[in-house]
Amino acid sequence: TTVSARDMEALKRRDLGRREKRSADLSLLAGSPIDAYERYTRAAELTRHSHDPLWYASALEGCACAFIAMAEAGGHGVDEYLENNFQLPEEIMALAIAQGVAAGADL
Repeated sequence: TTVSARDMEALKRRDLGRREKRSADLSLLAGSPIDAYERYTRAAELTRHSHDPLWYASALEGCACAFIAMAEAGGHGVDEYLENNFQLPEEIMALAIAQGVAAGADL
C-alpha cells in the first residue's frame, strides 16, 4: 500500500508528540519536574493537533504529575495554582460538610 504525503506528515507529527511525551516521562523520573512540565505541555499540544486522544490524555496527566512533583519540592507558584484549579465542585463540598456536621451531631 502507498502512503500519501499528507498521511506521512500526519504520522511524523504524531510520532513527534509521542516522543516528546516519552522524554517528559524520563525528565520526571530523573527528578526534573520543571523540564518535564514543559515537555508534557509541548507533547499535549502536538498530540492534540495530530488527533491522538490517548496520548493527549496521557500528556495532560503528566502535566498534573509534574505540577504535583513541583508542589512537593516547593515553590514555582504551584501551590496557588493547584488550590485554584484542582478543587472539588461546590455541591460535593457542601454535601461533605453537611455529612461532617451530621456525623459530629451524632457524637
